[in-house]
Amino acid sequence: MKRKVFISHSSIDKPFVRKLKTDLNQNYIDTWVDEDEMHAGDILQERLDFGLQKSTHFIIVLSPNSVNSEWVKYELTYALKMIEDSAIEKIIPIVYRDCKVPTELEKIIRLDVSRETVYFRHQNLEFYGNTYYDELNKLVKSILQKGTMLTAQEKDDIIDRSGTLLGQGGLGIAILFKVVGFKSISKYLNTYADKNYVSSLKQEEINNLNPIVLPMKLKDYLSGLKFGDKILIKSEKANSEVELDFVNYSRNNSRIAIPLEARKLLKVGINESYVFKISYDGKSIEIYEAKDI
Repeated sequence: MKRKVFISHSSIDKPFVRKLKTDLNQNYIDTWVDEDEMHAGDILQERLDFGLQKSTHFIIVLSPNSVNSEWVKYELTYALKMIEDSAIEKIIPIVYRDCKVPTELEKIIRLDVSRETVYFRHQNLEFYGNTYYDELNKLVKSILQKGTMLTAQEKDDIIDRSGTLLGQGGLGIAILFKVVGFKSISKYLNTYADKNYVSSLKQEEINNLNPIVLPMKLKDYLSGLKFGDKILIKSEKANSEVELDFVNYSRNNSRIAIPLEARKLLKVGINESYVFKISYDGKSIEIYEAKDI
């Protein structure tokens, strides 16, 4: 899948954004920048939403101008929701000029070019130092980085704590994942699920769907799961089970998305981590508290 980055910024920082866009394009990374994508007669919010939905990464250029921009705040809020829904891979903050970093971004590793001196050459912004180019190199590598894949050794090292090796040739795998929910199941299906299948469903069927989204790293292990396949989820803690419908794999490799009612039945908490023992056919999953395995 080709990478495309949405660059959120203040119009006052446009010279920097144009340089960043050019340098990313030179590295075969597509960009979404408002001045290129928006035209007379467009509805601003709709175009911004469209650009975000079509992007794999979200870059936010931080400066005193951008952190006070209402539109930048709107774009960041939307991007944070998309991260929750696994709709984009990463949010990457770039500190262009010294400013107070938004609280939501404090725990995210940032790139920083705020101490660089700039000048204009042939009407294009340039830097005197090397910091920008060092940070650009990190940025390009981060964007082009493939999703995490387990090595052969890592596969062999997946062992459940009762002592049974669950590697190649075993009954399945056991691995720690965080449980998350859905902000909107209908929105998720309309955006990320198989369009032909969803369009064939009646609204009642969509309302009754109990979706589960699995991490992409499991795709290499499971046998051809497709949209709508039933997965039986068993909870040791709750002594209960529930049948969910597989809808997709997520690019976020650290979590499994389960709807609210299913979480209640299984007695698993949102944003809490559990050990998932998953059969190789993907038809059954057992959930254990990490301390119990």
